[in-house]
Amino acid sequence: MLSTTHIGRLYLAGLVDRDTGRYDRAAIRAEIRKLTTRFWAPMTFPAALALVLNEARIEHASVSDAIEWRKRWAAREAIIDRDAGVLAATFGYEIDRLQFEIDRRNFGSFTTTLSGSPNEQARYRRALAIAKAKRDAAKIAAE
Repeated sequence: MLSTTHIGRLYLAGLVDRDTGRYDRAAIRAEIRKLTTRFWAPMTFPAALALVLNEARIEHASVSDAIEWRKRWAAREAIIDRDAGVLAATFGYEIDRLQFEIDRRNFGSFTTTLSGSPNEQARYRRALAIAKAKRDAAKIAAE
């Protein structure tokens, strides 16, 4: 059986900017320099370059996925906020009526239907929070 040379996987972090997804060239250069100049088992430049660029590519893929996920999540939250404001106004900002609807969807016949979906639950919970905030603002204004 032929033996293969295996370079252990390095777990490098910070090679890609978490907010923009751009490669951090200074961090990549520093990691290559660190691998080629370390005292114990220094690597050749081509091996270090290949290793660090592969790690940066892997990190870039995961960071890009996270950025896309955050964008989708923010869009979903904006839609839920908009719908919750309309829902709270529909119920006249009455906390008891909104709580009743939440309980009905959690424990009633709606729990197994599409109306009991997590998005619907989030809308009603956000509408309840809006109604409570409006009630608290009215109390503060009355004082």
